[in-house]
Amino acid sequence: MDLSELGELSPFSIHQPRLVRLTGLSLVNSIFIPFKLLWRSYKNSPTWRAGKSLIQNLNTHHEKLYVTDILALSRSFGTSDSRDHVFAFIDQTTARTSEGEHLFTINYTKFVDRVYFEVACAILRDPIALWTTLSSVDHTGEHISLHSSRPSWVPRWNDGLFVNTLRMVRSWYCAGGSGSSFSAKVLRERFLQLRSILFDAVAWVSPALEFFHQERRNPIVETIGYCPEVDEIFRDITARGFRTFYEDL
Repeated sequence: MDLSELGELSPFSIHQPRLVRLTGLSLVNSIFIPFKLLWRSYKNSPTWRAGKSLIQNLNTHHEKLYVTDILALSRSFGTSDSRDHVFAFIDQTTARTSEGEHLFTINYTKFVDRVYFEVACAILRDPIALWTTLSSVDHTGEHISLHSSRPSWVPRWNDGLFVNTLRMVRSWYCAGGSGSSFSAKVLRERFLQLRSILFDAVAWVSPALEFFHQERRNPIVETIGYCPEVDEIFRDITARGFRTFYEDL
């Protein structure tokens, strides 16, 4: 099976994961997000990405991508140098200004904290993606967030694989606001000046929540006990009660 066929299968795998596991191709799930965000975003033509029906539909009906989408995806990639979570995507289309200039430059003489700081500043200067910067921040601990050489508002692209951010630009709640209303200014290469309205206060903070992996929980198995994959698929398709159960979720 070549890459184009895996790309074709990956959108389908999201909607019918048990059927994909039954075929022995469960790993195809892991390529859906990279394909949707990264491989699909390149502009070379002609390309096999437009040659298969599911891929062509995904290519035609898609949301706008931002450089922070690509850098957030880079958190899931392995690298021997944390700076490469950014540098590896310097030629990606979203990492350029509307005039075609690079948002940032490659410089391996700088420490990773400095690189990430400069990248954050560059995105804040970009009128397209600036509002996605703060909502890409992950905080995994007080020390690294508040007592490191990097300001707490700078996204850490080498961390956060299992940390769910508040960003999700297309979700019902986006911590970055909207592109038309957001503005920020960096002061003394450390502090971030924002225009905002204080409308609430944090009264209590819970302990850190463990990462929840959806695949570890199967609502059908919990409800009716274990059954083979084929039977689960059949029940999903034919049983009205289970369809209602999923809709309630």
